[in-house]
This record gives sequence, structure tokens and C-alpha cells, in this order.
Amino acid sequence: MRKLVLTAIILISTYSYSQVNKRKAFQLFKEARNEYYDDNFKEAANLFEQTVHELGTTNIQIQPFYVLSLDKIEDWKNLELEVPKFFELPNHSLNEYYKEILEIQTKLKSRLNNEKGFYLEIKQKKSVLDYKSFLDKYPESKYAPEIKKLLDNLEEEILWERSLVKNSLFSMENYLESSKLKKYASEAENIISLWDKAAKAKAIHLDTQSSYNAYLTEFPKGEYTDIIREKLALKIEDDLFETVKKRNKGRGYRDYLDNYPNGRYTEEVNKLYEKLMIDQINNINDDNNFVNLRQVTQSYKQIFPNGENISRVNKLEKRAERNLNKRNSGMLLFSYETNESFGLQLGSLRKKKLGWYLTARATTNIMESTFQRDDVIPQSDFESMTTEYETVYGSASLGLTLPIVYPIYLHAGAGVNFKQYLTLETDLVDQMPFFVEEEETLEVFPEAGLVIKLGPVLFSGGASYIREEIIYKAGLGFTF
Repeated sequence: MRKLVLTAIILISTYSYSQVNKRKAFQLFKEARNEYYDDNFKEAANLFEQTVHELGTTNIQIQPFYVLSLDKIEDWKNLELEVPKFFELPNHSLNEYYKEILEIQTKLKSRLNNEKGFYLEIKQKKSVLDYKSFLDKYPESKYAPEIKKLLDNLEEEILWERSLVKNSLFSMENYLESSKLKKYASEAENIISLWDKAAKAKAIHLDTQSSYNAYLTEFPKGEYTDIIREKLALKIEDDLFETVKKRNKGRGYRDYLDNYPNGRYTEEVNKLYEKLMIDQINNINDDNNFVNLRQVTQSYKQIFPNGENISRVNKLEKRAERNLNKRNSGMLLFSYETNESFGLQLGSLRKKKLGWYLTARATTNIMESTFQRDDVIPQSDFESMTTEYETVYGSASLGLTLPIVYPIYLHAGAGVNFKQYLTLETDLVDQMPFFVEEEETLEVFPEAGLVIKLGPVLFSGGASYIREEIIYKAGLGFTF
């Protein structure tokens, strides 16, 4: 009883599933036919194929449309399968599309005969162009896989033959990169490996930067690139060391130490560099060139703070300082003059030669001056003025310094003085610059004085004869 019930259930389920498939197939068929009439033949062929799949078979209504759709899109591969199915259907000769499908069958047979003939012809020729021509013309042919295989094998042989003829690293690498079948890959790799090994041996034998770089250029991904890079790095250091040692210049030693602070020759370079500096210091000391002696001893102390000769260098530096304090130096002085001018003097003091100086000074109200002779009043008006005013002075001078007896220096020179008046601002009168008609705006004047040098400190005093008046000045400054 149980078996009968189970069988009944299976039959009912199968029937229900079948009915569902038929409804779905009918719907697909309607859609496919609509696409066909709308000239969407590719979509129609796809839907007819799905219809057959859903039904599990074909029939005299579906198959003609399916074949006609395949013909429209020239799907020769599927036509070869589907055309015979039409002629196997009952009453196929009565179908309205029988004549059209008969023509398609004739056309298909002709094409298949031509295809087979072309296949048999080119199979014997072994021509890349013929193989490609066949695949272009019959991409869906049943012979296409065989022709494709023949084409790949032929191209492989040609590519390998060319590689052997050229016999170069590029040709072998090109074979490995371009080959599809890699039939001779192991042979190509062995040849490259032998060349790689020979190039490595040559580079090491020559042992030059150019030979190592040549290897790396030729074999950027070679088997021995790491070894060659290491040897190149060592060679660069070796060559730099030999060069700086031969030139024996401070800059060269510094270059090596900057690039190789922990290099193989660092200790030796430091010794050579220190010896060079000590030799320079001794020569400069013998020449009593105290400016250079101070510079070089200070450089030595910076580079070799714990050097073997540090105590001697310290003594020579002190000697240079002592002598420089007695010899040449620059000077910078700040001064005040009896006409209420403040000045700045820059120059040099030399032990046995003439020095120079340049001075600029002005009253504090110089910024209020116009420096243009616009408002000029007569001398009589000026003398009778009741408005309060003040005088604006500005001057610049240039001169020479001469050592008399250390540490006293004479300085003398000449300059140009600028003079203007400025009314004082009140509630009734605005501040206004003016000139006096009988007075010159600019006037040349002489000056002289003394400078006393006590170590780095300078004291100065002197006088200028400006506009028939003696102007005294005093200053304080320092050497540099």
C-alpha cells in the first residue's frame, strides 16, 4: 500500500512539474517569436534554445524558427547540429518554412565542403598565414581546435628558431616572454644562465665599476645581481679611498667620511686627515699667519676633539688669539657728538698698515626732514622768528686709520653734512621743515680723532669742523 501511495505522489509531482515547464516553454516561445519578427535574431535564437531546454525536446513549431534565427546570425556551428533535427521531425516537408530551410541546408553543405577542403589543404602546407586565415573564416569550425593547435606549434617553432639565429640575451628573453607553449623554455633558461654566469665571471675578473655596472645593465634580474651589487659597492668605496688618499685634500677626506662614517677605511682616513691638518697648522704657524692659524686650529678641534695633537693645537690657537688681539681687527663704534648727533662707525684697525672707516650720524629728528629745499626763508626772517624750532643734522664721512703706538690709532677723513630746521609743533602751529636762504644745505667738512684698543674694547674721541664750528665726539665699541 505504501509503495502505491508513494508512486502516486511521484506521478502527480512529475505531472505538475511537467505542466509548469510547458507553461514556461510556451511563454519563452512567444517571446522568441516576437524577437524574431522584430529582427532581433540573436536574442531570438537564445530564447528558442531556452524553449527547447524547458520542453526537453523540439517540435515542428519551434525548430523552423530556431534554424532561421541561427541562419540570420550565421551561427554555422549550431546550424550544423539543428538543421538535421528539422528534417527528422514528422511532416517537416509540409512546414511553411520548408523551402527556406532546404536552402539553408544546401548552403550549409556547401560551406562544410569548402571548410573541409580548406582544412585538408592548409593542413599539409604548415603556413601561419593559412592557419590564421582558416580561423578567421571558420572560427566555430569543428576543425578550429586542431588548426589552433597546429598554429601554436608552428609559431612556437618559428619563435625558437629566430631566437637561436639571433643568439642574444634579448632574443632568449623575448622567447620566454612571448612563447605560449614554453616548449623550449628550459633550454632558453639554461642558455641565459650560462651567459649570466660568464658575465658575472668577467665583471669580477675586470673588477671595475664599469664592469659591474655593465653586468647590472645587461642582467638587471640576473642570478648574481646581489653579489655584483655588493662588489660594486665595495669597489666604489675602494676607488674613493684611493682617490682621496692620492689627492690628500681635506675636502676629499670629508667626502669619504660623510659617505662612509663606518667604512672599511674610516680609521685610516681619519689618521690621514688629522696628519694633513697638523701639517697645515705647522706650516701656517711657521709663516706667522695668525688669522689662518686660528681658523685651522678651530677646525681641527671641531673635527678631532680627542685627537692625538689636541694639546698642541690648543696652545697654537691661544698663540694665534694673542697675536690677533695685537694686530689687525675690524671695528664697530657707537658715538655721540656735541651737536646732539648719534653715530655708527665701521672700519678696520691694522698693526702696520693703513685701515679705513665709514661713519654715519644724525640727530634723532632726522626722520622728520624732507631733504628737499621747498620751504626757504631769508636770513632776516629767520633771525626775527618767534616760533620755536630745532636743527636737523645728518652726515656721512669716510677716512683712514693709522697705527701710532699700540694700542693707539689715529683716524682722519672728510665727510658731507646736511642741515635743515624744523619748527616745533604747538596748538597753533604744525611741525614744518624749512631752510635758511643764505645757508648751504650740504657742506663738506674735515674730521680727526684717536682710537684706543684695549683687547676687544675700543674707545674713541675726536672733532669735526662743520659750518665754522668745532663739533666734539666720543665713542665706545668693540673689535671683531
